[in-house]
Amino acid sequence: MCRCQPVQQQQSNAQGAMADGVSFRVPDMSCGHCEKAIRSSLGDRLPGASVDIDFVAKRVTVAVGDNESATAEDAIREAGYSPEPMAT
Repeated sequence: MCRCQPVQQQQSNAQGAMADGVSFRVPDMSCGHCEKAIRSSLGDRLPGASVDIDFVAKRVTVAVGDNESATAEDAIREAGYSPEPMAT
């Protein structure tokens, strides 16, 4: 988990989320540093997967098949965060 203090939050991009994939609510994600850590971990575990992260909305969406959703969740946990699967 990031111990950074968010300096300034940006406007949420909730309407620009991916249509396909698996989404997670990540309540302990709070800043760009968190986003970078999660994106890096997902890139290591799921190379080439498209990732959309909105840290203001605390949402991560990864374009993967159903059989890779557990891998995406594990990657977020390995980065030190607590993903909660969301209904898509």
